[in-house]
Amino acid sequence: MADAQRFCPICGAVTAELFCPTDKVSTFTLRSAGSEEAKFGIGDLVAGKFRVVRKLGQGGFGAVYEAEHPGGLGNVALKMLTLADPSIDDVRRFYREAQVTAQLRHANTVRVFDVGQVESGALYIAMELLAGRSLEDTSRHANQQGHVLSQGDAIGIASDVLKSL
Repeated sequence: MADAQRFCPICGAVTAELFCPTDKVSTFTLRSAGSEEAKFGIGDLVAGKFRVVRKLGQGGFGAVYEAEHPGGLGNVALKMLTLADPSIDDVRRFYREAQVTAQLRHANTVRVFDVGQVESGALYIAMELLAGRSLEDTSRHANQQGHVLSQGDAIGIASDVLKSL
């Protein structure tokens, strides 16, 4: 797919337009985002509106960063999809995740503020930045104390997750 070609993350239609004529959503390009330019550092500006504060985590499909809104509107978590060779299905799945999550309203569910694509081709979801320890950190802390999570703690965590779902 050429750089000038864009596609709708909802219906998959290929177009040269910035917005899908049918679904009225921003269209995306299908470019490799796994290059060095898709790795963000402290102080980098993402999507022209979020300044990276720190990296929060890394996964197989990308990374999550803490970023601040330059206008002083607070900090967000930026989930970046930086696959080396994304398919249209990868992009549509990522967009659908943002779309579905944005529609959920629950105290145990993170709020989604924005979804888009940066110049390098990486996709992002800007979402509520939550305070507290991750499940991985909680488990690691328990292991350092010489035990695993108690049954009560595990049930409490699972209960909060299920309430969100």
